Amino acid sequence: GIAADNFVWPPPDQPDRVPYRGWEPFEEPDAGVFFGRDAQIVRALDMLRTMRTTGVDSLFVVLGPSGSGKSSFLRAGLLPRLRREDRRFVLLDIVRPERHALSGDTGLARAIHAGRRRLGLAKPALGDIEIACSTDVPAVRTLLAECRLAAAHRVSDAEPDSAAPTLVLPLDQAEELFTAEAGSEAATFLELIAELARPDAGGQRLGLIVVGTIRTDRYEVMQTAPQLAGLTAEVFDDLKPMPDNQFREVITGPANRASAGGERLSIAPDLVNRLLDEAGEGGDALPLLALTLR
Repeated sequence: GIAADNFVWPPPDQPDRVPYRGWEPFEEPDAGVFFGRDAQIVRALDMLRTMRTTGVDSLFVVLGPSGSGKSSFLRAGLLPRLRREDRRFVLLDIVRPERHALSGDTGLARAIHAGRRRLGLAKPALGDIEIACSTDVPAVRTLLAECRLAAAHRVSDAEPDSAAPTLVLPLDQAEELFTAEAGSEAATFLELIAELARPDAGGQRLGLIVVGTIRTDRYEVMQTAPQLAGLTAEVFDDLKPMPDNQFREVITGPANRASAGGERLSIAPDLVNRLLDEAGEGGDALPLLALTLR
């Protein structure tokens, strides 16, 4: 049930959403038109389930060059499918570091706050969570542990002795943590993530997986970051240039879903073949193809 056809299109709350995103990444509502990466999604989900079972590694790194579709793979590929596995996983909002990895509009504090509200945890206030993220690791650990417990209570038919769902923190464009503009919050964010990934004083693990995307050319900086010393990561680097059959799905799949959803859209076969010919001329064709289709 992971194929794009198993997700509703168009999204019920966005009936006019376009099926081609251009240079914007696909988002969760676009799972129904995200084509061409089924095999990679299967492998990544298997790796994440294994990480949950073993409980050893807490970092899952989606690695690839610029333009390989890492953000779309995370947002429209992995997250909608993980959300359906609510006995195994519970998701926080996506963190996009930018210049304020903790307190920004897409920072960690807001991700925790929004996740807790979805789980029926109204307190503490956002400002208190921001303070905790900056100064109080045990408090953040408690906030996240409460998320896991609340998620477990929402699964009505779970086994009494089954483990609570593993918490997933999506981190998009992690390279922003290692730029000159990142600010002091970036280092604090990395230190916090490292502490949360390690067992507490009693030897208990939190049950957290950080699923992050980062450009290949910036991964060495992440590997050598002193804040992450001692942590190991599962690296997913399968987002290679697409073969023709996957490019064909990228072109025709969204049009077919749009037509099935009542907005007839067809692409002439000779145009499909022309696009395939030109997309095969270089390894960086995916962004240009996406923009052309939009």
